[in-house]
Amino acid sequence: MECDDADERDVSGYMPLAWAAHNGHAAVMEILLGRAEVDSDKPDDFGEISLSHAAWFGREGVVKILLMREEVNLDWPSNDG
Repeated sequence: MECDDADERDVSGYMPLAWAAHNGHAAVMEILLGRAEVDSDKPDDFGEISLSHAAWFGREGVVKILLMREEVNLDWPSNDG
């Protein structure tokens, strides 16, 4: 996999991790989370983190992956729902 920055926002303000969480792509999440530059708690342009996207769309497998990571902040304001 080659790309310059797997944590870069696209034109709509979302990072690849947010898209993977939103769509429930657990395998893609694992690949992205293995990259040093990817921050699982980085908010998109709308203030939402990947955990918010996964939870909102009922992506249970992705939520579990994110909850196993130490850096995921459960107190992030967008998680208050």
